Amino acid sequence: IDLVSVPPPTVIFVGTAYTYDVNLRSGTESAGVVFSLVGSTVPSNLPITIDPVTGEVSFTASASNGELEYSYTVRAENVLGEGDEESITVDAVNPPATPILSVTPDTVFVLEVGERFPGASATATGNPTPALSISGTLPDFLEFDPPTGLLSASSTKPAPVEADIGGHSFEIVATNSEGTDSATIDIRVIAAPPAVDSITPAAGRRQADVPVVVRGAGFVSAAAPAIRLELGAYRETLATTFVDVNTLSAVVPSDPSRPSGVYDVVVDQGSSTTLAKRFTMTEGDGSTLSGTIATDTVLTALESPHVVTRNVSVENGATLSIEPGAVVMFAGESNLRIDVGVASAGALVANGGDPGVGDQVVFTRFQGVGAPAPSGHYRGLRFGANNISAATALRNVVIEFGGRRNAATEQGAIEVLAGSAPRIHDSIIRESMNHGFYAQSGAGSETANWFDRNQLTTHGRSPISMGSDDVSTLGAILDLLGNGQDRVYVRGSTVSRPDASWTNYGVPFYLSAGLVVRGGSTMSVEAGTEMRFASGRRLQISTGGTSGENGTFVGPGTPQAPIRMVADTGTWNGIHLDDNIQAGSLLRNVRVEGFSGSVNGGLRVDPGERVAIVEGCLIQSSEAGSVGVYLAGGAGVSSFENNVVDTESLSVDAAMPGFSDVLRTSSVYEAPLRVRGSSAAGVDMVWSRPAASDTSTQAIRPTGNLGVTNGSLLIEAGNRIEMPLNGQLAMTNSQLAVDGTPSEPVIFEPASGAAYWNRIRLRGPGATGASRITHAVLQSAGSDPALGASTQRAALAVEANSGVPATPAISNTSIVDSNGYGMTFANETHCGGGCNDNIIVGSRFSALRMVANFVGRFGTGNALAGNNTSGTLGHEGVWVAGDVLDTTAAWPANDVPYVVQGDIELRQSYPLDPVPVLTIEPGAELRFASDRRLRVGEGNDGVLDARGTASQPITFTSIDATAPVFWRGIDFNQGSDGSMLDHVVVSYGGRSNGTGNVNFRSGAVVTIGVATLSLSEEYAAVIYTGSAPMFTGPTTNRVYELNGQASNPGSGDPAFDCVRDIATGTCNPL
Repeated sequence: IDLVSVPPPTVIFVGTAYTYDVNLRSGTESAGVVFSLVGSTVPSNLPITIDPVTGEVSFTASASNGELEYSYTVRAENVLGEGDEESITVDAVNPPATPILSVTPDTVFVLEVGERFPGASATATGNPTPALSISGTLPDFLEFDPPTGLLSASSTKPAPVEADIGGHSFEIVATNSEGTDSATIDIRVIAAPPAVDSITPAAGRRQADVPVVVRGAGFVSAAAPAIRLELGAYRETLATTFVDVNTLSAVVPSDPSRPSGVYDVVVDQGSSTTLAKRFTMTEGDGSTLSGTIATDTVLTALESPHVVTRNVSVENGATLSIEPGAVVMFAGESNLRIDVGVASAGALVANGGDPGVGDQVVFTRFQGVGAPAPSGHYRGLRFGANNISAATALRNVVIEFGGRRNAATEQGAIEVLAGSAPRIHDSIIRESMNHGFYAQSGAGSETANWFDRNQLTTHGRSPISMGSDDVSTLGAILDLLGNGQDRVYVRGSTVSRPDASWTNYGVPFYLSAGLVVRGGSTMSVEAGTEMRFASGRRLQISTGGTSGENGTFVGPGTPQAPIRMVADTGTWNGIHLDDNIQAGSLLRNVRVEGFSGSVNGGLRVDPGERVAIVEGCLIQSSEAGSVGVYLAGGAGVSSFENNVVDTESLSVDAAMPGFSDVLRTSSVYEAPLRVRGSSAAGVDMVWSRPAASDTSTQAIRPTGNLGVTNGSLLIEAGNRIEMPLNGQLAMTNSQLAVDGTPSEPVIFEPASGAAYWNRIRLRGPGATGASRITHAVLQSAGSDPALGASTQRAALAVEANSGVPATPAISNTSIVDSNGYGMTFANETHCGGGCNDNIIVGSRFSALRMVANFVGRFGTGNALAGNNTSGTLGHEGVWVAGDVLDTTAAWPANDVPYVVQGDIELRQSYPLDPVPVLTIEPGAELRFASDRRLRVGEGNDGVLDARGTASQPITFTSIDATAPVFWRGIDFNQGSDGSMLDHVVVSYGGRSNGTGNVNFRSGAVVTIGVATLSLSEEYAAVIYTGSAPMFTGPTTNRVYELNGQASNPGSGDPAFDCVRDIATGTCNPL
């Protein structure tokens, strides 16, 4: 049989039932056919059924399966077992549906100006899938993403601005072929809650129109801010005028039925801010107050206002108590005041409780019933020395419109006389004609917290005026902004309280007379404080002299909150640390700015204990002649790290040893540094390279001679020392360490306007080790060029002290254009072989002057040519002073000759000493002055080893071959055994009658190899009786020529071109 069916349905809707009747193809029918389901289904758990007789298949396309292609297989089989199978599929799809749109989390939003939209998400169901879009105007502070349905803050304008204040409405629409759905989005942009600081006046009569001004910040005109008064359930909105972003004005209209009491002040501009319990409305006609109060008296809130008609004096031990919510009024344009404890003991108690919770007490100017708005000022409250401090207390009090005393300017709404310290807390003092709070010198208390947590604002002058010694008694929390002069006006100049701590109130201190910290006081200034000095004033810590007074200053600023000291107008005179400053004195992260160029320095330190710590400071002035740091005499500091000294003339002006105290690699110097001519004993100093902010080197400029005794001076790489005319640096029994580098040499040169300087003088041993100079340049030293040659005139003079020599190591150093020698070494001084690879050029005389016994302990690799610019005979090379040479040494071949100015005696000083061996290296040249000689042996032993090479012979000759002068030659004496001459040239010897270039005295045993003996005044050589020189090799190894100059000047006499043997009376070439 064949299974066939009418084509089955290809599509059904999700959630509907499926039926299909399976039939056999016509002609294949058979009796007993049974229909069944075989194989698997999709899904596998499909609840499908089939009628075995009719072949009807049924199932439900479950909604939980969603859209899905269902499949199953049917089998039809007859009684003969014949059958057929057919697999059938059908797609279940969702039925068409109109869109259903939902928006989360909400469709209504309120945003403040500057507040980002929090985001919303739109989703829509429907078939086909709906498309999302916007209908209407999308605000430019939003953006919408149709594929995701996300409504979010704009990436280009992420928050609304004031121009956006108001309502914004648009629709999100979902659309498909079946229809649409939409949701309306309503966004209201409001101004941010304003800051509300004050309402002025703080009180008024309900029987009169009371103009008020509300001050704060963030008032927005477009939001139509309104002032509202609230008292319990009572609400009253005032017709409000927008003045500016910080000011609103209104009139509280006369209304005798308005409840009396202390109102909250609300400013509503869509969002609102409440200033709690800050406007008092009085109820009755009031009472009057005048004259002396000699008994305890209470001013009630109900009977307010209490009107002061004449000056009031609380005395005779009386207490004037003012209830919370009470109002005291003074006539404007008057000098009316309330005195407390001035004439005799008295107290004032006005406790309004916690601000914003309790009912404020108000002192204000008088307004009559039904009268127009008041104007003018009165004097205020005055507390005398007889004030009963234990009783007097003002809390949550408003004192406004005081501070008048005719034309006087040194007044305040509150005056505190010397010896008085009334407790005033959590109160507001404002709108004074002059200062807000005026305290005589001597007011305040060190032991009681008497003036704290108060606001002083909108005064004609400063919020506070008080004596310099009393500032430290003020409390820690004071709001002093919004005045004619936002500063604490400090009168007087003395700070002498033991612990004088000045708080940073966010406004500067104005020092009208400067400050002197004395009397053992420790003055500390909080980080972030600004101190403004009157022109020509200064901050002085301690007083000088043996009868001076101790003082300590502690200024611990921070990088984020430095302490600033500056002139209020013009220039000031900086900081003076006098010589009685005490340990603990600290300037850290302090900005010292704008000081005068006529004072010694922005920071002056006088001699005394080196205790001051100066770290992280800026010392800056652009005034002509300004000096950053001035150390008087031998003054110094304990620490000077991470400072910036930015001045017009000099960064530092100091003497030794203090100069090194203020020279640190961590600090920046924008001008040169001066070290005054001075000396230091027993101290170790370091001169770091003073670098500017652009990393360039600032010059160090001595003003005169500098001397160090029994100490040390380290000059670090990169320094430039500009020496004064004829100035010198003298080290006596002290170590000089000049540690330049190839890229950062240390430079010594004349200061501007100085043609030359004198020298570096090293005398005696270093207290902490031998001196060293490496990678330095000494330019134009050597004293006055008009002076002649002297052992003292050199760029570098090395001497002994008390018989103990200096033995410096000098390397890779250039001495250029010395007006004397390049270097001079006195007897016994030398380098120990450590003077290597130096350049000496342009000296007026010799590059180097040394004593013969120490020439071999100089060094090698030195470039010594190009000197003797004066053309003085005898200075063409290394000037060698005659001496007993008793120490083994080697004389290297330099690029200049050795010019021997005296006799050299090569021998032991004592018979038991080691035998000295003088090695003359190949290529060396020795020039001898007239009548001088090199004598080997004679009494004690010595060995000369002069072995040159064919290409580098050793030369012994005259100091002057142009206009010949003759020397006495080389004398080998008894004790010269082992001496050798080979590949040598000896000329212009034989100065003594009958002698030669080389003389072999009795007992001499010397070996002579290749030699040229020429131009002797007498013989080429002379062998004396008892000597046994050994001439090695053929006679052709030796050349004898032009000798006998005495007999025949110029051409010589061949009769003398020989070796004269005195014992045999012969003269032959050997």
